[in-house]
Amino acid sequence: MRYLFTSVFALAFCFASAQKDFIPLWPDGQIPYSLLHKGKEIFEVNQDSIALIRNVVTPGLIPFLAPAANNTGMSVVICPGGAYIVEAYDHEGIQVARQLNEWGINAFVLRYRLPNDSTMTEKKWVPLTDALQAIRLVRSKGGAWGINTHKVGIMGFSAGGHLAATVATHFDNRVQDGFQPEDVRPDFAVLCYPVISMKEEYTHGWSKYMLLGHDPAYKDVLEFSNEAQVDAQTPPTFLIHTADDFVAVENSLLYAAALARHNVPFACHILPKGGHGYGLGKGNKDVESWVPAWKEWLFNLK
Repeated sequence: MRYLFTSVFALAFCFASAQKDFIPLWPDGQIPYSLLHKGKEIFEVNQDSIALIRNVVTPGLIPFLAPAANNTGMSVVICPGGAYIVEAYDHEGIQVARQLNEWGINAFVLRYRLPNDSTMTEKKWVPLTDALQAIRLVRSKGGAWGINTHKVGIMGFSAGGHLAATVATHFDNRVQDGFQPEDVRPDFAVLCYPVISMKEEYTHGWSKYMLLGHDPAYKDVLEFSNEAQVDAQTPPTFLIHTADDFVAVENSLLYAAALARHNVPFACHILPKGGHGYGLGKGNKDVESWVPAWKEWLFNLK
């Protein structure tokens, strides 16, 4: 009974937080690749007390602006993970945004559409399209939100890390009319226990299946294997992974190696243990060291 009460309370609290100042990505209602769909977002708490959202219909941003007194102008769009099935919007979104605010960094939790053949066309491009629009929207607010438009980054966890890496490597792929590379290229990327590759030997099966479907064409596998898409224009990147993660650590290692080949600045932290899905890792001695390392990296960006 106590667990049930705690879960219900957490659900209500996170639901209210997730609605705070919600800004639709596509305010004119013309949502790219969207089919007529009258469903509603579903908020829930799973058996591990993780707050989730599924069935995203209206993509948008939840802004967490840094206090004016210590606003650095830096901003981060955050992509929660969930295997492209759900989004863990609290511990991989809201909690991360609040941590960034403590450092004087503006944060925007992205509620992106999850790939679904019944509600959209070209599902493989949908999360990327939403994330690119998110960056463009943040930059468009510039001075009104105290944002330095040359310090806007992307951050993602797990499958959200795949999305963030896709943004970092595909920002010049104009999958939606009106996108300009300079509007949507992130200035930096932070990838936390990310799915990077769609290649069978490294990928996370559910993430691949949800994004690309059953038995995808090799060209799609290669297109969304982001270690193969890195070039000299890929932004500086911070990576964190653990060696015992069920998302193979090779995902981060392959991406780091590709960044090195193209002389892109990066930091790659591989911890011996800690598993997967730990978010900020507060109270977890195996992984909590990654947060101060990330902070130091952010504040030393050129």
